[in-house]
Parts: sequence; C-alpha cells; structure tokens
Amino acid sequence: MKRIRRLLYATDFSAAARPAFAAAVSMAKSLTARLTILNVIPPVVAVVPDLYVDSATFDQLDKEARRWSTR
Repeated sequence: MKRIRRLLYATDFSAAARPAFAAAVSMAKSLTARLTILNVIPPVVAVVPDLYVDSATFDQLDKEARRWSTR
C-alpha cells in the first residue's frame, strides 16, 4: 500500500470547518504528510443582473474579499 504524503484541506474558514481542520492536522501529523490548506475566493457578482458596478468599486470589493480571506 502506498504511503499518503500529501493531504488537501479545503475550507471556508467557518466555525463549522474547525473540527475538520483539527482532524486534518492530526491526520497529517500521524502520517508525517504535508498538509495544504485551500480556500477559494468566490468571484464578486452583482446581486441584480442589471446592476452596474464601476471598475473602481469592483476592484475595492475584490480587494476586501481577498483581505478577509487572508485574515
């Protein structure tokens, strides 16, 4: 049987995801595997399809989403 060397933990950083993170860390330690944490930043979209968002506002919203995700 092949040894597990890498684990991928996908998360939204919510409180509900914390137990899964603890399990992933524990599993990675016990297997001496590399743990990669993945978070996908959802794209900024207008709630109303016909709503116009200028580029400066869009850039600000995107920047805030990335800042929140990095935190």
